Amino acid sequence: MFNLTPLFRADARLFELIHIRWHDPWWQTFFNGLTWLGNAAVLLALVLPLLFWIERERFVALSLALGLTLAVGGLSVQALKHTIDRPRPAQHFGERMRLAPGTPRHRGSFPSGHANTVFAAATFLWAIRRGLGGALFSVAFLVGFSRVYVGAHYPADVVAGAALGILVGWIAIKLWKRKMEPDDDADHHPDVQRI
Repeated sequence: MFNLTPLFRADARLFELIHIRWHDPWWQTFFNGLTWLGNAAVLLALVLPLLFWIERERFVALSLALGLTLAVGGLSVQALKHTIDRPRPAQHFGERMRLAPGTPRHRGSFPSGHANTVFAAATFLWAIRRGLGGALFSVAFLVGFSRVYVGAHYPADVVAGAALGILVGWIAIKLWKRKMEPDDDADHHPDVQRI
């Protein structure tokens, strides 16, 4: 079996640097607000009106696909959280923490659900509309950083959540393109098979 102790120690040191040593009241307030963009309901409330504005013809189908993508990502995160059961940083750092309101203090740190949500949405939307997806990727990196800054997660939790979100978003867009935007080459060339 692998000895992950050195990795966990490095992860805790990086968390301490970001959350405790770099603490600033102004940035704490900023990231306390920004971190909510990783909540699926908040993210959808902001993204769906933009999606309606730029994709009216496909809005319903895209909205359902995006919602399903976030649901699959969320279920995947919850399964991993219950399987791995990594303690939250608050259990290790205790009184030195400056937690954002509503930040969990106990189990279920790995992987980050907020990072998963925003990276899954960014990946899916980037494939649909590069500009919207690109802007959301910028937000995603800030949300990921915010999860460490507000004391909710270790950096490895965020990286794992982001990686899972990108994977879920990528699978979703592959399914979308297969079902909703089939390749026209197969219609024009009988020797090309659809997969």
